[in-house]
Amino acid sequence: ININQGGTPQPDGSICCEAESPECKVQTAYQAMMQYYSVHMQAISNRGPDGSGVVMNFTDGKEYQVQADGSCVSWCPIPNSEAGRLTPLALEPISTDMGSKTYNGQKVELYEFVEVIPIVNVPMSAILQYID
Repeated sequence: ININQGGTPQPDGSICCEAESPECKVQTAYQAMMQYYSVHMQAISNRGPDGSGVVMNFTDGKEYQVQADGSCVSWCPIPNSEAGRLTPLALEPISTDMGSKTYNGQKVELYEFVEVIPIVNVPMSAILQYID
């Protein structure tokens, strides 16, 4: 996410405020994670770049905070409203088929869904789904 209020684009693609522009404000944010979704195992795993994250196990009804090596830091019960069988994922209707790819040595189909702020047409997030 880039929010530019008076910044000047630089040749390297960055945006900077001039020293004599006290009202100038530039904000950037970035978030990345991998989500593993397994109907067979009844689990969802969300992992950050360092490998740590959260695993929701619908078989035992618990959500685990885990370290990169998979060891449990803490756990909480999954709320009753979310308990039950994990159902298969559905693609967003406006997802784009990006074609056949190889992911971790396996042939998959890549789909991309981009969320955009409608009024200003600014992309807010991109979701890549590798489907085998």
